[in-house]
Amino acid sequence: MLNALRLAIQFFSTIPVGRVVYAPTQFCLAAYYYPLVGLIIGGILALLAWGLPAPLLMLNSVWVLSAWVLLTGGLHWDGLADTADAWFAGVGDKPKTLRIMKDPCVGPIAVLTLLLVFSVKLAALFILQQQQAWVWILLSPVVARTWVLVLLVATPYAKPEGFGAALSAYLQWRWVVLVGVGSVMFSYVCLPHPSAILWLWGSTLVLLLGLRQRMLARLQGLTGDTAGACIVLQECWVLVCGAYWSS
Repeated sequence: MLNALRLAIQFFSTIPVGRVVYAPTQFCLAAYYYPLVGLIIGGILALLAWGLPAPLLMLNSVWVLSAWVLLTGGLHWDGLADTADAWFAGVGDKPKTLRIMKDPCVGPIAVLTLLLVFSVKLAALFILQQQQAWVWILLSPVVARTWVLVLLVATPYAKPEGFGAALSAYLQWRWVVLVGVGSVMFSYVCLPHPSAILWLWGSTLVLLLGLRQRMLARLQGLTGDTAGACIVLQECWVLVCGAYWSS
C-alpha cells in the first residue's frame, strides 16, 4: 500500500518520494490514493497562501498558482490544452480528435483556454486570500481528484490501449465509493456547514456529469488528456465556489 501511495504521488506531482518499484497492479491500486495526493498538494498550497504577507494579495495569488503548477508538473494543464485544441479542431470526428490530442504542438484555442482558466483561478485565489478562506484552497485538489476517480470507474476508455484502459478494468465501485465518502467526510470537518457541503459536492457533480456527457458524445469515452482537463476545471470551479461562498 505504501508503494502504491508513493506511485500516486510520483505520477500526480513533482514531490520527491525516492525510488519507487513500478508494477502494473500497484499502479492501478495507486488510483485510490488520488484524493490523498490532492490533500498533500492542497495542504502545501493552503499553508503557502496562509504564510505569505497579507498586503500583497495579488502577488501572493501568482505565487500560489505558480506553486500549484510546479507541484503538479503542469500535467493536468497539458491535458486541458490538448483537449481544448482537439475539441475545437476535431469538428466532431473521433479519430481526428484523438490525433490532435497526441500532437505535442498547441494552437490558439489551447492558449486562450489556458489563459481564461488561469485568470479565473488567479481571481478566485485573490478573493479567498482576501477572505482568509484558505480551506477552499485545501479542498480544491481533493474534490477534483475524487471526482476524476469516479469518472475513471464510471466511464469507458476511448482507446483500447493505455493506462486508462487498465484503470477502468481494475477499479471497483465499492472502493471508489469508500474513498468518496472519506473525501466528503473530510470536507465536512473543514466546512461544518451542510449547505456549503451540498453546494461544493452538488455543483461539482453537475460539472462532472456535463464533462462526461461531452466525452461520451465525442469520443465514446475518456482519455488521459480529458481526465486531466476535468481535474483542472474541477479545481477551478471549487475555488470559484469558495470565492462566492466566503464573500
